[in-house]
Amino acid sequence: MRDEFEGRLWADHGTDFARTVDQLLADIGQVFSRLAQIQFAAPWRSRQRQTRLG
Repeated sequence: MRDEFEGRLWADHGTDFARTVDQLLADIGQVFSRLAQIQFAAPWRSRQRQTRLG
């Protein structure tokens, strides 16, 4: 019975950790996406290159 309980705790801990890492990676992806938007909208970018890239 104790082994089942400890096994369940370990599995729950792994699930929570995976969820936290997943959220961290999603946040990092959002940061890089925003940085790319800022870079492509930067005033030092040429207008021709901005229209060509999107």
